[in-house]
Amino acid sequence: MSGPAAHICAALRPATAGDTPGIDALLDAAFQDYARALGKDRPGPFDALAGAVAQGDVHVLASGDTVLGLIHMQAGDTPDTAVLAHLAVAPVAQGLGLGAGLLVAAETRALRLGAGRLTLWTLATLPALVGFYSRQGYVVTAVGPPPCGKDSHPRVFLEKRLSRALDRPPATAYAVA
Repeated sequence: MSGPAAHICAALRPATAGDTPGIDALLDAAFQDYARALGKDRPGPFDALAGAVAQGDVHVLASGDTVLGLIHMQAGDTPDTAVLAHLAVAPVAQGLGLGAGLLVAAETRALRLGAGRLTLWTLATLPALVGFYSRQGYVVTAVGPPPCGKDSHPRVFLEKRLSRALDRPPATAYAVA
């Protein structure tokens, strides 16, 4: 898969323990810019994801054995809130609309879990990510330190009020030519 003529067929499904190597490779590749913005050589560690996979909180977008994307959801601080902890798309598949599709899947999953809003955060020094989420209907609610004192880099916190109109089965198969 290379260049704009690449053809990708993939399915969204719950992650399994067998996906761990593919998830690790995806996050390592997809989060390089994020890691550099944090002054790190590489992304991670993502140790908590193994438990999230086991709990069914991670869904992967896979083409055969290749993990091209993922969403990782968590419960929010109120029953009406879900948190998108991770959204990742492999660099080879970025710019094809898969990220927006995964975001719709996350929103639909949040609604099914009873949440009326989905929240997330990203680095303030990566305006392209803030722009991406803003174009998908997310609004900035705050700028400040990361939760749990992860580091000193400010984050942009965003949220979207979810519409029950989204409460339909999300696309589980993607074909991009």
